[in-house]
Amino acid sequence: MAAQTTGTATAASNAAGPSWAGPAALVASIMLLGTSWPMMKIALHSTGPVWMAAGRLLIAGVLYVVLLAAQGRLIRPPRAEWRTIVLLGVCQGALMTGLVTIGVATVGAGRSAILAYTSPIWVIPIAAAILGERISRWQLAGLALGVSGVLVMFNPADFDWTSPRVIFGNACVLGGAMAMSTAQLAARRHRWSVPPLLTLPYQTLLGGLILVPVAMLTEGVVPRYTLEPGFLLAVAYIGGGATFVAYWTMLEAARRLPAARLSLAQLVTPVWGVSAVALWTGETLSAGNLAGLVLILGGVAVSLIRRATPQTIK
Repeated sequence: MAAQTTGTATAASNAAGPSWAGPAALVASIMLLGTSWPMMKIALHSTGPVWMAAGRLLIAGVLYVVLLAAQGRLIRPPRAEWRTIVLLGVCQGALMTGLVTIGVATVGAGRSAILAYTSPIWVIPIAAAILGERISRWQLAGLALGVSGVLVMFNPADFDWTSPRVIFGNACVLGGAMAMSTAQLAARRHRWSVPPLLTLPYQTLLGGLILVPVAMLTEGVVPRYTLEPGFLLAVAYIGGGATFVAYWTMLEAARRLPAARLSLAQLVTPVWGVSAVALWTGETLSAGNLAGLVLILGGVAVSLIRRATPQTIK
């Protein structure tokens, strides 16, 4: 899934093919993922967030099974892969997708898009605390910028600290971003014995199946939905385009483009996501949220800077 595109998959050698294939795959993924934010808001008018998150993953998982089976590439992953597959299915699939979708339902798609893309920032302290990795000065500066952006977004002028619902929704999105950070670290440290694409059916289906009983407990045994054209289009887009196709194209981009270029280019995704939300739904961002977006993206960009001999802080 997406964590693999920024982690292990980028370590693979560049795939053979036309020079435009990598950039084209990257642009397609960015556009698909960014557009998913207004589509989620549209779909949530007709169904609950947990059922929608579960459906998104299950639709994508089934499509991956069909695709790989048609290509004769559907395999049972080796035993050594399952620990990481399960971790990615839980963290990136169930937790990230479920929590972020709840956030969209409670605090809006634009703000959720910004907070969800703080995951590269949280990778830095998590890797230092759990894995003992050193923090470079550039990473420390990026972390400071990113956290400053989050704090700006939670200032009293832009955030209602008296509303438990608002606090809960924002906490869900940040929790989803941190779950994504854990998935990114797992993917980055894992050495795949099979192409990561071949494990996507298991990750997405696992994440969806985990969310089904949660949805039954919180939103009813039978999904609540309204069969309107807008809802059906949004669900088809989220499960097919924004999950199935977008993660596939990002993996293709990761195979063909340098890791640093890929990571920096992905900063366009939340910008397009916020723009798409404004275009499709009319939802606008406050000055504080826009300032937070600039600081968070700046923090991610700075943290990606690499020097030939980086200084580190123990």
